[in-house]
Amino acid sequence: MMSKLQTNRSYFYLLLADRIFVVLLFLFLFFGLLRTRTGIFVVVLFFLYQAVMLAVFCIRFLGPLREIEKISEMIAQPERHMADLEGGRPIHRLIQYVKQSVENEYTSQMLASQAEIHALQSQINPHFLYNTLDTIRSMAIIRDSEDIAQMAESLSMLFRYSISRPGEMATLKDELDNVKNYLVIQGYRFPGKFKYQQRIEDEELLQYKLPVLTIQPVIENAIHHGLETKVGGGQVSVYAYSTQERFIIRIADNGMGMTEQQMDSLRERLSKGRFIYEQDRDLKKRGNTGIALPNVNQRIKFYYGDDYGIKVYSTAGIGTIVEIILPAAADSKGGES
Repeated sequence: MMSKLQTNRSYFYLLLADRIFVVLLFLFLFFGLLRTRTGIFVVVLFFLYQAVMLAVFCIRFLGPLREIEKISEMIAQPERHMADLEGGRPIHRLIQYVKQSVENEYTSQMLASQAEIHALQSQINPHFLYNTLDTIRSMAIIRDSEDIAQMAESLSMLFRYSISRPGEMATLKDELDNVKNYLVIQGYRFPGKFKYQQRIEDEELLQYKLPVLTIQPVIENAIHHGLETKVGGGQVSVYAYSTQERFIIRIADNGMGMTEQQMDSLRERLSKGRFIYEQDRDLKKRGNTGIALPNVNQRIKFYYGDDYGIKVYSTAGIGTIVEIILPAAADSKGGES
């Protein structure tokens, strides 16, 4: 870029020298006319003409040249010149697009690395785990321990769903069945502490396909942060319905809710293009919602785009509503059965 600018400058100087030469030549040829009034008038007109032409040339040539130099410097150091890029200028949008692309690429790499870590952690043969749980269940049945048998069966099905289908799509029915297995286990941990309600607007929506483990982490978040510390009367509900443009899964609880400070922290994490893994432990210590909601939100956005994700509404002491917003069935990837 800079070499081209220097070439253009040299071209300008050549043209300027050519203009000066023309002027000198004119004076030489018409020097004799300077002794007459008419000759002086002609020379003055010629000078005015040359001055106007030179001014026009400078405006039309040097203006864009300086603009290119300025833009080149802005691209090289956008942080120092961000104020100059305000007002919706195309170069501002270009820099923002490049910055967002780099950030998305970084996030993809982070998620890939995290997936590799999880893959290494899960290299223990899952069949060993399943067989162990099945053995526990069989022993419980023999000893008439129905509750232990049911808990072992639900835990086995929960692990099968989570481990055997990483990165796949599942129907809404599969997701809700997985939630029920999870709630069986939680029911034994917190007997009588909360009730679960489920409402699907249309039975056909049960065949809607969405990323695996979209709903259960939100339910777990509601129980862990909203209902565990609530004294009786807890309730968590799932309501799925479809509009012309959206498929929405609304998960509500009447738990502890969140303060404005907690909501601000959550909104900040949901709005970021990548996770801040180093802060996860500190966030949990401060009673934050952890990484469940940002994780679900991030996966939805990566799969469907930034128009989709989750929205959270919460009031301290009253409860929390989480809306999972997905494309309408006809527009979603795998949305048809």
